[in-house]
Amino acid sequence: MVADDATETDAPADTPALIVGAGPTGLAAALALHAAGVPFRIIDRAPDHVHESRALAVQARTLEVLDAFGVADDLVAAGNPNVMFELHSPAGGGPIGIFEAGPGMTRYPFILFLAQGDSERLLLERLTALGVTVERETTLLGLVDRGDAADARLRGPAGDELVTASWVIGCDGAHSAVRDAMGIPFTGSPFPQAFALADLEADGLERGRAHLFLAEDGLAFFFPLEHPATWRMLTLLPDGVDEGGLTLATLQRVIARYSDESIVLRDPVWLTDFQVANREAGSFRSGRVFLAGDAAHIHTPAGGQGMNTGIQDAVNLAWKLGLVHHGASGPGLLDSYASERMPVARAVLEATGRAFGAATSRAPVAGFLRSRVIGRAAPVVTRLRPLRRLAFRAVSELVIGYPGGPLGASGGAPIAGGPAPGDRVPDLPVVVGGEPVSLHRLLDPARFRLLLVGDVPASARTACREVAARHPLALHPDPIVLHRTVSGMRRPGSAGVFGRARGGAVYLLRPDGYVAFRAGGLDVAAAGRHLDEILA
Repeated sequence: MVADDATETDAPADTPALIVGAGPTGLAAALALHAAGVPFRIIDRAPDHVHESRALAVQARTLEVLDAFGVADDLVAAGNPNVMFELHSPAGGGPIGIFEAGPGMTRYPFILFLAQGDSERLLLERLTALGVTVERETTLLGLVDRGDAADARLRGPAGDELVTASWVIGCDGAHSAVRDAMGIPFTGSPFPQAFALADLEADGLERGRAHLFLAEDGLAFFFPLEHPATWRMLTLLPDGVDEGGLTLATLQRVIARYSDESIVLRDPVWLTDFQVANREAGSFRSGRVFLAGDAAHIHTPAGGQGMNTGIQDAVNLAWKLGLVHHGASGPGLLDSYASERMPVARAVLEATGRAFGAATSRAPVAGFLRSRVIGRAAPVVTRLRPLRRLAFRAVSELVIGYPGGPLGASGGAPIAGGPAPGDRVPDLPVVVGGEPVSLHRLLDPARFRLLLVGDVPASARTACREVAARHPLALHPDPIVLHRTVSGMRRPGSAGVFGRARGGAVYLLRPDGYVAFRAGGLDVAAAGRHLDEILA
């Protein structure tokens, strides 16, 4: 809620930022705020991080984003990078190799299966190494936005306290206390079907790939997890199959119903039944309070998008808060958080809802397609390279961007091809000081950076320094200059990736790895003027 008698005061806040919730979204927000130099507190009502698998798919774009904070390689080392799905149905099946299109598009050409408990543990370890501590068993009792700051009433092990924060980020899940305190509606509806999750052993499944079983009355997934069990099972429960409660025997009856193969389930570590819902907050911002992750949107598990969308919410917001906190930008920059992330969340909700609804429908025609058509057609169709590329970009979230968004613009001479404003910055190996390095690792997670492509004269470098002198806290002082690239990507040469323009090109790159501005002809002054507008 916003206090009716809110007044401006000169009293400093106790903390610039308060993060409520220490799941993957909250932990990502903490990493990104730390990188941006913003002091914060992070609280969670649970005594420890989760230990169940829960969300387990980490997509390529999320790994790219987290790599900026030094944690992506640890996640990959701990998880199971998967590049193949095996489809099973009464009509046939076979491998679906959409991830074969990934090499050359990203350094992470796979879907990473990693239990949420392990993801949280590794993010926490990184924060601990940075000197950050999560305040456990601490609950948000109330929240009031009084205009110049927000007052949060907390209850923790030491008792109750009132904390004043310049900004509050609600990362506290589907039953968000932050969202409720601000009176933000959370609309949507559940799917009528019941589902089950289990981490267990499954004899009879080929290791090293995910398996999808399609039947007339349902479907079942098996994802290669390895820890805390070899497999994660996700399945639609047929009507009446779990009347005696969800047990291993129940799941065995389900897979026997969905498959003629001899698959024996055993040694469950964890199992639960659940329902799926699509819901979205009416707003992702109320004054000084923001929502991210499941507090802002929940949707079906189709495509493994949920946790990934939340992490990317957090990173989108954090660098903007950093620039505002340091006085490098006006507060209007924060308006772009909701205008950019709400359309992304809505698109994910719509896409996953349609896919999940079609895959789980009990209508006779859906059952026929599931059992008699998809299993035969999908392995054949996905052999077509253009379709594989489209599918990989969609599932890996490389396609997510902000075209037409408030922070993007073009200028100067036209550029043929290359990423447009709002598009993800392509990753490619470039030469710096005679050594190959990933372009993404040259981005600054707290500041913009200029990229010059072509034969760059000294005057263009001087112009970059002049822009950086105007915005020392918002723009990295050194431009990235691309003369040539190292072999190994899908198209050699920087011009092939960043388009072609007479006289070269200049790009303004955002801290979160998206294009803010581009211009042909190395028009650095135009890029500087656009940065002036963003930060105004």
